[in-house]
Amino acid sequence: MPVRPAGQVVGIDFGHAHVGVAVADTAGTVLAERRLGADTDHRADEVLDASVRLAGDLLGQAGVPRSWGAPSPTCATASTPRR
Repeated sequence: MPVRPAGQVVGIDFGHAHVGVAVADTAGTVLAERRLGADTDHRADEVLDASVRLAGDLLGQAGVPRSWGAPSPTCATASTPRR
């Protein structure tokens, strides 16, 4: 069985009428989560801002320090993120 590194992850689910955010550990145990009604089709910038605020709130609720980054798609043959 593979060994998982210690740590936490944030997952964000954008639907047409909602945004859901969850904080979990690397074993998959959900530490905190919340779902909000949101009009992602017409107010995408506001929904993105709300999801970042919500992620910060949930990290605090879960007792996770707020030093985090976001992965980006990468190319297997390149050393820099794809744009």
